[in-house]
Amino acid sequence: MKNWKLRNKDFSQLGGNMNNIDEKIGLNIKEASRLMGINEKLMSELTHIKGFPCIKFKRRIVINRLKLQEWFDKNSGRYF
Repeated sequence: MKNWKLRNKDFSQLGGNMNNIDEKIGLNIKEASRLMGINEKLMSELTHIKGFPCIKFKRRIVINRLKLQEWFDKNSGRYF
């Protein structure tokens, strides 16, 4: 518990709230869908596309926020 409190203090010294999606490097399906302006089902389907910037840990999917913008730019105009 002591280490958690120390880490929590370190995060607070960065001057932000770690729950803010603008500060996270990894997003869950819900956060990424809100960021992209699409529904969660469609975001979940996108994670099955080869080359989509995500990591799958059993049932948990983490989407790379910075790479998501690059992927979107690269695939704009393409139909899936």
